[in-house]
Amino acid sequence: MGTELKTVGEVFSETFALYKKRAVPIALVVLISTLLVFAFAIAAIAAIVYSHGGFGAFLDALGSGPFMVHQVLALAAIMLIVMILVVWSQTASLAISVDNTMGITEAFKAGWKYFFPVSWAGALYLGIVISGLAAFIIPGIFFGLSMGLYLLVLIEDNQRGMDALISSHFLVSGHWWNTLGKFGLVWTFSFALSRIPVIGVFLSLIFTPFVLLYMVVVYRDLQEHSGLINYDTRRRPMWWGMAVLGMIVPILGLLGAAVTLAPQIPELREVLQRGEIPGIDTAVFKQADKYFQEIEKNIPPFVIRLPSAEGFWRWNDPVGDTDNPFLDVQEVAVGAGKSTLLFRITLADEFSAYFASSDSLGYEQLLSLYFDTDVDRDTGVGIDEQSHRLGYDFAVDILLERQMGEDLVQIGLYRLEPGGRQSLGPVDEQSIRVDEKTLSFTVAMSRLGADAEKELRMCFLEYGQKHGSGLAKDKLIPLH
Repeated sequence: MGTELKTVGEVFSETFALYKKRAVPIALVVLISTLLVFAFAIAAIAAIVYSHGGFGAFLDALGSGPFMVHQVLALAAIMLIVMILVVWSQTASLAISVDNTMGITEAFKAGWKYFFPVSWAGALYLGIVISGLAAFIIPGIFFGLSMGLYLLVLIEDNQRGMDALISSHFLVSGHWWNTLGKFGLVWTFSFALSRIPVIGVFLSLIFTPFVLLYMVVVYRDLQEHSGLINYDTRRRPMWWGMAVLGMIVPILGLLGAAVTLAPQIPELREVLQRGEIPGIDTAVFKQADKYFQEIEKNIPPFVIRLPSAEGFWRWNDPVGDTDNPFLDVQEVAVGAGKSTLLFRITLADEFSAYFASSDSLGYEQLLSLYFDTDVDRDTGVGIDEQSHRLGYDFAVDILLERQMGEDLVQIGLYRLEPGGRQSLGPVDEQSIRVDEKTLSFTVAMSRLGADAEKELRMCFLEYGQKHGSGLAKDKLIPLH
């Protein structure tokens, strides 16, 4: 056992000698593993967005019940897999830094070899740090550094679980400030490099192997100056208690938050649908909205071609956002046949519930569908002055009407002209079907002046909205 640790200069000199030999393979492992993690995360999230019919429909679904049940679970699964890949990639990067003879392929294999031991030791480490932070913060900072070399202990000395943490603690605790100074210096420099515009990412990639090798050199220097490590220390039960407590507390916190926030979800959903963010002044966002609406008048329409589900292109509409709960649209879907368009409107409740909700005669408008058949903003008319949405050529109005002894669904087709609407008569009554919550009907493409070999732009307007205009986003519908 030596008497003095290496100086910062000596550590840098030894690290640089290793860096010249090992920088390339370490950098490649870091780069490849990082790209794999990001590629998976982006592809998985894109798949969820794509399954909703595009980013616009995905945003529309954010407040709805089905999204909260199914898609949150999907996002949680993606996060879990990403965490697994991150542990694997970091372990592989550290393994190739420790072993000077290891190649790139062997490093990735080592990442999986050490995955479960690293995950278990990491869970214990986080538990101890969380407990320490809860106990007036300072213990968490102390143990966070003193036990922070557990990965190097695990990989180089093959220690497992709590033994790896204890070994790291005894190595560092007698030289805590010295270790903090050495690591603090290189971490600060690494952070400064990453903040450089444009080239910061590349500089960080080049410097990352140096940081990893620097940690290895500091660790081995601590090893050379350490005494016999007592793994049966009397503090072992205390650390186990801290680890368990630190793992339980976050889970209890999440459960408590869920119980506390659950009754507030409907109110929070309404706030978000109004475009408000609690604690943040959204006036600046509204001003930006007006600015971009002015710009939108002078640019061509931007629409996204969206995937179909069961042959339909869909809009998912949040539930609970209308004044009349019996006229709350949950989904609008359109499918293209050889010469007709098939529409499907789904309510949150059954159509019969609306007709049974009142004895008064008359009608209420459910929604209007708008079509830009030539996909040209300059040739049609706008929906209203507030939205600045232009270029629509035709519209379909859907009304629910109560008559003496009869309940009707009236669907009319209109040509949109600068001077007003021109009625083209009702849609084919034989095509109208009402089945519990779903209304379906067809419209011949020829009545819309649509070319079956092309596509059209479409949106809809839901009436009776509590907040907002009720105007859905545009979607591009292929007709072939």
